[in-house]
Amino acid sequence: GLSGVFVNMFLFVIFTRLFALGPVAAAFWAALLAMFSNFVLNDHFTWEHRREQFWTRMVKFYVCCGVGVLINAAVLAMLHGLMHVQDIAANMAGIMCATLWNYYSNSRWTWSGNRVY
Repeated sequence: GLSGVFVNMFLFVIFTRLFALGPVAAAFWAALLAMFSNFVLNDHFTWEHRREQFWTRMVKFYVCCGVGVLINAAVLAMLHGLMHVQDIAANMAGIMCATLWNYYSNSRWTWSGNRVY
């Protein structure tokens, strides 16, 4: 998860500063790319005893994190667009809110049959 935060923020800065994307569009694309790296790392290292097929886990992960992308975008739009919070800080707040949802939903659904505790 933490690596995804770094990937997301790095890409957000690249997309907004280098490619001049708007904050919400940049957050969307950065989150999609960070989701892929998060899935690969979580699937390989965190949940090593997997029972379901790779594609089943991946679809579940993307469904859960897709909701997280919407949460991130909503928080970013509210903080940056309505409250004029600096875009990087607003995106970080959105990521933190989405991370809570992503962790809860993925641990309960995507890798629910893989608990080792």
